Formats: sequence, structure tokens, C-alpha cells
Amino acid sequence: MGEDLAMANRPTRSPVLLQVRAGELVETGAWLYAWLTVPAADVLYVGCTRLPPQVRTWLHLHDPDPDVGRVAARHPAVLSSPVDVLAFPLSDGLDRQAVKSALIAALHEAGLLSMGYVGNPPNTPDAEEAVKEHVASMVINIAAHRPCSG
Repeated sequence: MGEDLAMANRPTRSPVLLQVRAGELVETGAWLYAWLTVPAADVLYVGCTRLPPQVRTWLHLHDPDPDVGRVAARHPAVLSSPVDVLAFPLSDGLDRQAVKSALIAALHEAGLLSMGYVGNPPNTPDAEEAVKEHVASMVINIAAHRPCSG
């Protein structure tokens, strides 16, 4: 009976570890994230951060400073309409801004940016091969989040 109860109460999702040392959040690595409309999964915003993506998402929604809470400031409908945020860890050594710029350009080229997109404008960066590989994987994941049409 005890084993059955232990199995029933066993967590089914992996935990996210946030470490605090000397009163500060320990860096969790670099992340790139895309805000997607629901259900269409068009990309509203692309960002990058060294904060845990859950923290950065919360700040985008709740910080009154429009430079910090920029998604809610630029697209207030996110406060009342469903959105999904896909967060991707970046490999060590990749420049966050270079990956972000390359991802925005790739999403634009693939027709995945929303008509209401509120992020940096797409440009045509000359990205290194490691960045291109990372971006290709992210575009595949974002496109896979879209509902099937037909």
C-alpha cells in the first residue's frame, strides 16, 4: 500500500533548479525565447536573456517599466489572450544577440512572424555556422508548435 501511494505521488515533470548564492540568483545560462499566439502560433516577439525563462516571461507581463515589461507594453492583448512561450537554451559561446537576430530573420523568411509582431525588425545577418544550426533547430520547433492546417 505504501509503495502504491509513493508511486501515485511521484512527480511526473522534471523540476527546474534555481540556485541562489550570496543573495543572488546564479546564472542559468543564456536563453532565446519566442512568444506565440494561440492557436495560430504566429510569433509575436523574440527575446534573449540570462534569466530563467520563467522569470523573464513574468517580467514581460508584470513589470511597469515598458523596457522591461515590453511584451505587455507593446502588445497589451497578451494580458487577456492566451499565448505560448517557447524557450531554448543556447550553447555556451554563442552570442545571444547574433542568434536572436538570425532567428528573427529566419522566422520572417519562413512566414512565421505575426502581423502583430512587436520585436526587433528582421534583418539579414551574416551568421556563423553554429548560429545557423541553432536557429534552424529553433525554427523547426516553432513551426512544429503550429496547428496542422488542412
